[in-house]
Amino acid sequence: MHTQTARWRRSGAAMVSFILTLALGGPTQAQQQEAAPTATPAAEAPAAEVTAGAAAPEATPEAATAGETPAEAPLAPPTAEPEAAQASSQQPEPQDAAPPAGWGPTPPAEEAAPEPAGPVLVPTGSFFTRFELREGYDEIGASRARFVEGDAFFYRARLGLGVSPMDVGDGLKVSLAFVPQASGKFGTLGSTVADADLGLHEGYLRLAGSALRLDLGRFELDYGDALVIGNLGWHQTARSFDGARVRAKPNDSGSFIDAFFTVLAEGHGSVTDPLLAGDQYFAGVYADVGPSLTEGLTLDLYLLSLMTPATDDDPLPPDPADPMAPPATVDREGAMSATVGARAKQRIDLIDYRAEAGLQFGTSRVDTEGRSTLAYHADLEVGANLADDRLRVALEGLYASGDDQDSTALEGWNQLFPTGHKFLGLMDVIGGRSNVISGVLHLSGKATSALSFGLDGHIFSRPQTPAMGADGYAGSELDFIIKHSLGQGLGLRGVYGLFLPPDSAPSQDAVHYLEVELGYALR
Repeated sequence: MHTQTARWRRSGAAMVSFILTLALGGPTQAQQQEAAPTATPAAEAPAAEVTAGAAAPEATPEAATAGETPAEAPLAPPTAEPEAAQASSQQPEPQDAAPPAGWGPTPPAEEAAPEPAGPVLVPTGSFFTRFELREGYDEIGASRARFVEGDAFFYRARLGLGVSPMDVGDGLKVSLAFVPQASGKFGTLGSTVADADLGLHEGYLRLAGSALRLDLGRFELDYGDALVIGNLGWHQTARSFDGARVRAKPNDSGSFIDAFFTVLAEGHGSVTDPLLAGDQYFAGVYADVGPSLTEGLTLDLYLLSLMTPATDDDPLPPDPADPMAPPATVDREGAMSATVGARAKQRIDLIDYRAEAGLQFGTSRVDTEGRSTLAYHADLEVGANLADDRLRVALEGLYASGDDQDSTALEGWNQLFPTGHKFLGLMDVIGGRSNVISGVLHLSGKATSALSFGLDGHIFSRPQTPAMGADGYAGSELDFIIKHSLGQGLGLRGVYGLFLPPDSAPSQDAVHYLEVELGYALR
């Protein structure tokens, strides 16, 4: 009886299953077993996680490469190289298993995605917070402006938008860049209900044709190794210029010619000259002709000019002792200095080199007078790349002329607008690139794909009017840098610097510097 009941139950269950299968249009159990794959479907395996490409911490001017072009805000989506893309070449991401025959609707044929009908907004952004600690700067008289004794936190936040090129006819395209920025130092707002000021770091319109490109507005200028013109990217505010820039590309080799005209100061005129009084301009032509000569060569040529128009009857500030007195005026002579220079950079097998030199002439304004200028500088670095490019050893020497007090001409090199932080020691004890001789030993390498390090040893001297040491020796500095990429644009950097002053310095105690920075760049 029990056996017969069990048979009835199995028969009933089979009948119900058969009816449901017919009603739902699915395969029979035998069909399922016949169509099932012998291996586990790939769709059931965990898919490889695809992440955005990791960027090196602080795309700092410290990592210049041969053939580079000026850094600018991207106006088109960047082509990211995901970290997982490298892994996927060894372990491909599983694909969904094909459904058994007769199961479900037939998928539609794939069609190419339509191109966007209008302009595309491209987000850009970066953020960093940096802790800095300085000890011993006051004792040797090195504290100044941005580089003061003690500790502080600095920050910078940018979130910009670029508009992809829009065709306006006649082979011309228009694109836009808008990069606001908030930056500053912790604890300087004076109130917990006050916000940092938001300013415009870059904002320009670009009109581009097949061989020419015009930028109008506010933009960064960053050429070569930023020895003469740089964006000062390590600084919390950084640097940008107001004006116009034209770029011409004579061929497809990568060579370019830039011409720019920028306004550094817009004066308010004077009684006799309401247009140019108080103005200051910076203009120039910068070209890289190396790629047109041979592959892998960077050969930059540049001519730059700093112009200050003359001022007649320029009003002076009121006299605090007699604020009711009529304002006094002064005549200021005009000045125009020129800087002509060249830069070469190349790698040949295991050896790479970088050389740059410049000459300044014309006139510069000191107080109210224009004085003739004749100055020069030179920088040479030669490196060897070892251990499959995981280790680099290099020697560098640089010279920037100083002002001879016995000469009527100005002979001190005017460094113009560099990113000098990386050339004269990360501690910034020595100051600007003028009246200085330096020898440097560079050691850098990669411990892993994400971890890199650097060690720089500097020896400084003053060719004219030594600031420290009657014999011209100005001290030595040792900088240790470590960078770790955390992935997807997040990076961590640490710096420790040690400066040993000369015997004639006010203090013989060593000077210390510590820096820890956490940064993120949207790619």
